[in-house]
Amino acid sequence: MMEGMGGLEFLKRAKRGERLKDIPFIIISAKASSQDLREGMNLGADD
Repeated sequence: MMEGMGGLEFLKRAKRGERLKDIPFIIISAKASSQDLREGMNLGADD
């Protein structure tokens, strides 16, 4: 787990920003439930 900010929060912020919004993101996570995976994909993760 990341300290201070979770990976999904980072992804939300990155996709909102002009400089990072078009960069593909692959998430590696300690969270493995189907709900967590779906949330990441809905937020814009590419894989």
